[in-house]
Amino acid sequence: MQPTDLALRDLATRLLASESGGDGGMPEFSVMRVCAKLGAVLSKLAGASGYRSLLSRALVLAQAYAPALKGVHAAPDGTLEGLAEAKATMTIEEFARGETALVVQLLSLLHTFIGEPLTRQLLKDAWPTIDLSSSTDSPTS
Repeated sequence: MQPTDLALRDLATRLLASESGGDGGMPEFSVMRVCAKLGAVLSKLAGASGYRSLLSRALVLAQAYAPALKGVHAAPDGTLEGLAEAKATMTIEEFARGETALVVQLLSLLHTFIGEPLTRQLLKDAWPTIDLSSSTDSPTS
C-alpha cells in the first residue's frame, strides 16, 4: 500500500467519524451522509449525473474490499440504495471496511479527475471544520 492510500484511508475514516452522530430522526449510515455532502458540493461542479457516475464507479471499485456492496447502487438522485440490505449480510467490521472503502475510492477518483487543489477545496466546502492535514504524505494536505 502506498502512503497516499494510507492518507486517503485516514481522511475517509475522519470524514465518516464526523458524520456518525444521528440527528434524532431516522438513523442513517455515516457513508450516506458523507456521500450526500460530497454530492452537494461536487454537483455544483459536475452536475448531479456527473456525481452519480463518480459514485457508481467508486462503488464498483469498493466491491473489491467489501463484496457485499454488490447490491448497493447509486440512485438517480445520487443517494445510495441497497445499503441496509448489504449491511444485513455483513459483520460490523465488514460494513465499516465497506464504508471506508467506498469513501476512499470516491476521494481517490476525485483526486485523479480534478486534482489535489480542487479536491481540497471541495472537502473544505463540505467540511469546513475538519483538519485535512495528515501525518502521512496526503494528496489533500
